[in-house]
Amino acid sequence: MKKLFWGATEIAEYANVSRSSAINFMKRMRIMYDIDPQRCLYGKIPVAVVKDFFNQEVKKRN
Repeated sequence: MKKLFWGATEIAEYANVSRSSAINFMKRMRIMYDIDPQRCLYGKIPVAVVKDFFNQEVKKRN
C-alpha cells in the first residue's frame, strides 16, 4: 500500500535535499497550496502536493 502523506524524511529522499531543506519546502507548500494544518497529519504533506510542487520547481529551473 502506498503512503498518502509524506514527512520531511520522505520529501528529502524524493527531492534529494537535506532534511532541514525539506522542512522549509513543507512550509512553502503549506502556504502555496493553502493547506490547513488541522486537516492533515501533523508534519505530513499529501504525496500529490509534493510531486506537483517539485514538478513545477523543475520546470521553472529549465
